Amino acid sequence: MSLESGIPSAAVNIIRTSRDDHYKILINTISKLTGLDSESTRAKWLTMVVVRFITATLMEARLENSLDPFNTLPESVFALLGLEPQRWA
Repeated sequence: MSLESGIPSAAVNIIRTSRDDHYKILINTISKLTGLDSESTRAKWLTMVVVRFITATLMEARLENSLDPFNTLPESVFALLGLEPQRWA
């Protein structure tokens, strides 16, 4: 899919800004959780993996017309990062 297809450039710019802001939040969070420098290759790679996992989860939820794929999202992201998932009450 191309963002530029029939979408006003102002909307494309907002989408890109939002995506970039989301990436910054994720890389900062992943860096804090893992103890990595946010500029490190590993932190950037882990962030890319998490973004792709979230995107795939969203696609699966849409295909199934269900929010069930999100049920294990936090635990899955922690596992991708090699961390023990937190337990929520």
